[in-house]
Amino acid sequence: MSENSKILVINTLDKGLAENILPLFTEAEIVNTNSYKISPCIGCNSCWIKTPGKCAIKDDYEVLFQKILLADKIVFLAEERLGMVSYKMKNIIDRMIAVAVPYTCIKNGQTRHCARYKKCWKLMLVVVNGTNMPYLDDWMERVAINFHSQSLGTYQSLEREKIENALYNC
Repeated sequence: MSENSKILVINTLDKGLAENILPLFTEAEIVNTNSYKISPCIGCNSCWIKTPGKCAIKDDYEVLFQKILLADKIVFLAEERLGMVSYKMKNIIDRMIAVAVPYTCIKNGQTRHCARYKKCWKLMLVVVNGTNMPYLDDWMERVAINFHSQSLGTYQSLEREKIENALYNC
């Protein structure tokens, strides 16, 4: 891993589910969001138009977003619920829309919202109790495309060696 690469782990798992996977991220800043109040996106578009890059909802996401902006790699730790990431993780990723602008551009032959920041995050999803991994991997790829970033893949929390290789050897 490059010396200047900053890893942020966004953990939405309950303590019992997280305790086995968190020691893997010794070189990362870990944010346990269970004590954070993070409301869902309300689709007001203020972060695009009225207050560019800043969400109109004033809650603990503001602190998390500043950490996101400083990170180079982001690991999302979530539980699978009904074939998708938990609502806690979905709220966080939905609120990241402020990294884009309302204007569109073509990227890899697809129309996407243009990036607000000249940054390409490396994103990874680690799932506990995942049964729908192909779908979640495809979803994370699309999240990465929408955020003008790169997906490092989607992994079951038990795939420790694969997670380490993807995160520290890219």
